[in-house]
Amino acid sequence: MRRIKGMSRISRPLMPLLLLLIGPVFPVEGGEVKFLQDKDSLILDIRFESDEAPLNLPLQIAPNFEPKLTILEPNDAWKDLAEVVDTGYIGDARVALLTVRPRYKRIRLKVKTGIFPSKLPASHKRPFDDFLSSLLPNFAPTPPPRPLAAPTRRVWVPPNPACKIYVRKEGIYHISLSDLTSAGIPIKDIDPRTFRMFNRGKVVPLFVAGEGDGRFDPGDYIEFWGESYRDDYTDLNVYWLTWGSGRGERMA
Repeated sequence: MRRIKGMSRISRPLMPLLLLLIGPVFPVEGGEVKFLQDKDSLILDIRFESDEAPLNLPLQIAPNFEPKLTILEPNDAWKDLAEVVDTGYIGDARVALLTVRPRYKRIRLKVKTGIFPSKLPASHKRPFDDFLSSLLPNFAPTPPPRPLAAPTRRVWVPPNPACKIYVRKEGIYHISLSDLTSAGIPIKDIDPRTFRMFNRGKVVPLFVAGEGDGRFDPGDYIEFWGESYRDDYTDLNVYWLTWGSGRGERMA
């Protein structure tokens, strides 16, 4: 497909490129063009007063839509009487360039342009819309983009009360009564069935020996599988042991 000087295939919104056209545009000199918008199509009734130069007419088309041209009158018109020679962008409006050759005094065409958004209120009018309205007979302003919702990031909050346990190597870790007592945990006031463990926001299953009687006695213990972790700042993986908020998850 040929590229027309001044028409860009990719153009940033609100950064218009001037379209250089040779010949009459809207409004038409040396003739008359009437337009009728019909849902996803544009009907053109063209009357030529001379047969000197073809009519080059830019029309807006819907984004991601390829225009389709049908010659309505005359019925025996030549195939090259009218054609869409290229598509591109002017600002954020997608445009097709229609060329019509003056071989008849009157020509009626139907150009399928796609469906445009509903008419916007005047408060959404942009400075460049006046120029596009004068250039494109079927110009429909593009609605402003919806603001993107701010991404929500769920931040995990460590439980309270809790005890930190640092893990450097992968393996099974054993926690005894003396370990809990040394850490200052009031083990006499805790039902061991409520022991729970978390690592980086995820639940870690435990094995709690002797928890069935609701007490953590000498000889009872906790075991869990610990995994190593390393980043630019640490080689320690932090596990959180908490209690008192319902039964914890256990190893199968």
